[in-house]
Amino acid sequence: MTYKSLFDNFYPNASSKFMNYEDTLEKLLKEFEELKTIGSLKPIDILVLYPPRIIRAVIDYKIYNPQITRLEDLLQKVINFSLNIYSQSFSDISKEVRNLKEYIATNFPDLLKFKIIQDEDKYTWLAMNPQKADILIAKLVPIIKSKDILFIALAHGGTASGLDVYLRIKDFVLVSNFYSVKFSRRKSFNKIPQLSSTEILNLKELAKNKQVIIYDEDVASGNTKKIAISFFSDLFGKEIYFVSSLESQITNYYEN
Repeated sequence: MTYKSLFDNFYPNASSKFMNYEDTLEKLLKEFEELKTIGSLKPIDILVLYPPRIIRAVIDYKIYNPQITRLEDLLQKVINFSLNIYSQSFSDISKEVRNLKEYIATNFPDLLKFKIIQDEDKYTWLAMNPQKADILIAKLVPIIKSKDILFIALAHGGTASGLDVYLRIKDFVLVSNFYSVKFSRRKSFNKIPQLSSTEILNLKELAKNKQVIIYDEDVASGNTKKIAISFFSDLFGKEIYFVSSLESQITNYYEN
């Protein structure tokens, strides 16, 4: 089934101010389950903005609580949930949100009290423009040439647009995987991508026989890009592609 992006209807009618959010994951899931107009937000705004916030909450909770096992599994679960929301695969969204909330309440109850804080960011917002995604895809498709891919979006800024770009690419490949890794030098002062030993092993396995694409919404000074390229090409031991929606840039790199 050909992917139809929610961003095509969302972006022209929304505002970067919609990015501002501060509340618990429990409150967010309650709002998501009800899926009704909240202030200036319409249901389509919730469908676009809330899945990346759930991923944000799980990633940050995982980093702050490395002693808790199975959080990597939960992260993959919420990533799959988000991809299904974006691809409009669920027949009953409220039911799926409720199921996710019940799963978290049963297995990671403290996570529901975890506060999600998202600030307005002009670069993240501009990268969500579907026209930027179209330009990037036109450049990227001839390069991947129907090969299997592992697509890694750098969180948190690259998650929302990364999900959308990935699903656009997915129409052109046979086998693909998406993952989100926190790496933010400008906002969180990360020195390297924040990965657990379990995640490293899992990603190495997923990368076998696949083209690796690292995605960030923008490149700013370029330092994040340089570190990410060096880190992931060394991690996987092969050429990777670094792509950005905002600059429509594609960089391939591998230093043996």
